Order: sequence, then C-alpha cells, then structure tokens
Amino acid sequence: MVISDDIFRLIKSLTKQEKIYFKRYGGVQVKGDNNMYIKLFDEIAGMKEYDEEILKRKFKGEKFINQISVAKNYLYHAILKTLKTMRKVESKKEEINSLFEDVGILFAKRLYSQCRKILRKCRSIAMEYEKYPELIEILVWESKLNYADNSIKKKQTEVLNQNYEERKKYLKILENMYEYDRLEYNFTAFTREVKIKDARYRKSLDEFIKNPMMKSEELALSTVAKLKYNAVKSSYYYVTEDYAKSLKYETKQVEILDKNSGIKSERFTDYLVLLSNILLLCVVLEDEDEFKKYLLKFRMQMEDKNVLKSNFYQAYIIERSYLMEMYYYNKKGEFKEAVKMYEKLHKEVDELGIKIRDSEVVNLKYLLVAAYFGMKEYRKSLEILNEVLGDKEAEARITEYLTARLFNLILHYEMGNMDLLEYGIDSTQKFIKERRRLSSFEKLFIKLMNRLVKCKPGEMKSEIFGEFMFELNKIEESEYKTGLFDRVDLIEWVENKVTVKN
Repeated sequence: MVISDDIFRLIKSLTKQEKIYFKRYGGVQVKGDNNMYIKLFDEIAGMKEYDEEILKRKFKGEKFINQISVAKNYLYHAILKTLKTMRKVESKKEEINSLFEDVGILFAKRLYSQCRKILRKCRSIAMEYEKYPELIEILVWESKLNYADNSIKKKQTEVLNQNYEERKKYLKILENMYEYDRLEYNFTAFTREVKIKDARYRKSLDEFIKNPMMKSEELALSTVAKLKYNAVKSSYYYVTEDYAKSLKYETKQVEILDKNSGIKSERFTDYLVLLSNILLLCVVLEDEDEFKKYLLKFRMQMEDKNVLKSNFYQAYIIERSYLMEMYYYNKKGEFKEAVKMYEKLHKEVDELGIKIRDSEVVNLKYLLVAAYFGMKEYRKSLEILNEVLGDKEAEARITEYLTARLFNLILHYEMGNMDLLEYGIDSTQKFIKERRRLSSFEKLFIKLMNRLVKCKPGEMKSEIFGEFMFELNKIEESEYKTGLFDRVDLIEWVENKVTVKN
C-alpha cells in the first residue's frame, strides 16, 4: 500500500500538462466511482501540506473514504499508468519495444515478411538514436527469422555469420560505452565523497584522467561514450579549478549533441543542463562575449518542439537563464540590473502560467539578497533573507543555510541592530553546534561578530576587521566561499571595513 503522503508528493510533482492529461484520459481507468477519484485527486492537488483528516471530513459519507488507503493506492497507480502512457510517446526505447511485441505476434503466425518490415523500421530508429541494446535484440530477431524462413536457405550460413559479426560490433560499442559510464560514475562518486582536499586527493584525481580510455576522444566508439569522455574531462578541470578547460569540454558536449539531433532529443534535459553549466563557467571566467552568446542560445531553446509541449522545460530555461543573468550582474557589480532581472522573471513566469521549482526560488532569493546588499539596501536584503531562513527547502541545504545565517549577522551589524546581533550570534552558534562541529571559518567569523558587539568606545573597528582578514587569509577559500559567500564578496566587504577609520 502507498505510504500516507506518497500520493500527495506524486500529485505535487505533476506538471500542468500531466494533470490535464490524467483528468482527461487517466480517469477512465478508474471504474465505478470515477468522479469521486478525480475529486480526491483535485482535493489533494490543492493542499499545501498533506492532511488526511481534511480528506476524511471533506468526503464524509462517501463509500471509498472508509478505505481511504485503498482509494489512495488505486489513484496512485492510475496516475503512474497514465504517466507511462505519456512517456511511451516520447521514448524511442519504448517505441522499439512496442514494435518488438508486434514482431513476436507476427512471428508466431509465421508472417515472416511482415516481421522483417517492422524490424527494418526498428533498425532505422535504433541506428538514429544509437540504441545499441535494441540493435542487438533486432539482430537476434533477424537470426531467428533466418532460421525459420525457408526462402534464404541457400545463403543461410553467409547471412548468419554476417549477423554474428554485426552483433560483435555492437557488443564492443556497448561495452565501450559502459566503461565510460563506469568511469564517469566513479569520478563523480569520488569527488562527492572525499571531504579532505589534500595531495592524496589530487593524486587520485589525476589517476582518473590518466586512465587509458581518457587519452583521446577517438577511443570513444559512440556518441554517448564521447559525451561521457568530455564530461569526465570537464568535471576534472572544474574540481581542479581550471575553469577555462572545463568550459572547453562542456562546449564540446553541446557541439556533439547539436550534430546528433536524435540523441539530443533523447537527452534534452542533459543538453539544457550543459548550457546552464556553460553560463556559470562564463560568469566565473568573466567572459562576457561567451556568456551573451550562450545566454541567447539557451533562451532560443524556448522555440524547440520539446520545450513547446513541456512546462518543465519552459520553467527550467526561464529560471536558470534568469538565475545566471542575476549572478552575472552581481559579479559585475551591476546590482540594480540583477534586481530588474528578478522582477522581469516573475512577470514572464506569470504570463506563461508556469511555476518555478522550490529549489530555484531559494537560489534566486539568495541572489536578490546579494543584489540588495550590494546596493546597500540592507533592510530589503534582510527582508528577503528572512524569507529564505523560514523556508524548509532552504534549511534542507545545510551548508548554504548556515552561510545564510552567518550573513544574517552581517546585515544586522550594518543596520546597527546590536541587540539582535548579539542574540543572533548565540542562536547561530547553537544551531551549528547542534548539527556538527564549527569549521575554522565559522569560529573565526563568530569571533569577529562577538568582538564587534562588545567593541568599547574608542576601540578601532578597522583594526578588528584587519585582524579578521589576517586570520582569514590562512583559511582555504573553498572553506568559506560557498552559499551566500559565493554570491557576496566577503573579502571586499572586510577590506572596505579595514580602510574605514572609526
């Protein structure tokens, strides 16, 4: 049976189009009390948080409510079945598998020429989209037909041997692709799991890039393998902070997909993520020309047929393009432009009737906090930051959330809220200690804030900031340049305080 709020989470994950499709076509799967299941669907869809008691009161007197777990379970699987139906239209693998079912039926009826006709169609699709497992299965079917069809007996040995050689070729390509897949997975897992970035870590990273399969892209035998080769290269240079080379290999993946429209359509989400990553790297490298070029390319994807029929793609392009543009303007110090982008984003979202993902709402607000801070509009910055601090989505991202709490102290300091600052220091320190040990940076930062709160008349605050800067220079940038301190230049803020004699 479905766990109490699984149905709620599933319904909340549906796009507007998926909801419409389910209510129009999925409801026919629910017999008898069809309308009541649709009403249950609508009621759950309208909830902000799942509350089963509300459902019981709403549908009091209805037969199905006496067994609400059964009703939810039935509705849950009806939705999944509808989503599968929608997905079958889009997945080439599903399309080929559906054709295999037709081949099986026709083969049982000994209609071999019709089997061959369908298999030719399967082969055409599989070749265009590089579906190698399916290509191997097509060859297996062709081999069965060769055995069964008396019309080719004279050339049977030659045809069968050719079939086996072709299978060997595709198995080799498939094995090659799996090796690159494993290399990419192991690299990603390693970089995520290792906490201490020392000489041994760098040596292990280098072992990945020295792997024989990473010597040349020519060793990758398929489009997907080439993508994975370039993905590992890009990731390696990103984590070793050679952002120019990382950008080179990200753009190479985009070029590969642009030349292979079939595979691009199958991996369209990956394609959009690549464009977003490229924009981020352009901001880091301060490459204005490339940023504008790829921002235009990213936004032009709104005209793609995949995007026109998908609210998810539309939302992703809009939220990520505006997010990167806000990041770009903040980095340039053009904070008013960043605020304008935030306002323009919401206007476009309202016009299209789409919803921004909760995770991106948090990211956008972080950038808005940074923009208002850059404009010295500390009250507005604090107002937005308080919205983030009260957001469950933000709190779940613990590293970023902690920087938000630390930045909250800076805003109170700038606004002269010394009582609130003193309270904030204690509560933030307690918050961090309850979750883990304080890092070197967090200890140093809280020490700075404590000294500023307890600063005596005549004591030079510039000297306090100077001492903080001296100690901060001993700490690795990666330890503190995260979360809001990646969006706000902490060093610049401190340096400005050092130069102010007070």
